[in-house]
Amino acid sequence: MRVVVSWLLVILIVFAIGWMANASFARLQQKKERAISLSTFPKLNLLSLDSLGFRLESLPLEPVVLIHFNSGCDHCQYEAAAIKASINKFKGAQLVFFSTEPITVIRQFSEQHGLSEYVNIHLTKINAADVTATLGTLAVPHLFIYGADRKLLKEFRGETKPEAILKYLQ
Repeated sequence: MRVVVSWLLVILIVFAIGWMANASFARLQQKKERAISLSTFPKLNLLSLDSLGFRLESLPLEPVVLIHFNSGCDHCQYEAAAIKASINKFKGAQLVFFSTEPITVIRQFSEQHGLSEYVNIHLTKINAADVTATLGTLAVPHLFIYGADRKLLKEFRGETKPEAILKYLQ
């Protein structure tokens, strides 16, 4: 009886190790696939504040900073205020804020931070399912910096100072 219990325990341990190894491999594979898909400019289904389609591909051939935000997020509030305070340093770059919130809420965020007055700042809405399918699970704020060649230069998770962003836009 002891031998049977011992063998069952060994089989359970081997099974558990195999299952954990498989799960780890799957996570690594997903991470690798995400890195490959984000290495070039993502195709996102965005809506502008006037509810028209917004195409990233139509932006000038300049560096682009994609900023995932939520209007109720304190770190996102800081991010928007800090970017606006340094806006003159962002000339020659396009900043695209995108959120899953309703357009009315995004518009209020834009007005609150005075972002609409700048031609290189775009506030857009994205469907939550599109975010996950294209970019994966994102925190807020979450930034992606793409060069003029549309290749990913840097990804930032969380609040990021303008100086850190600008370092990649030079």
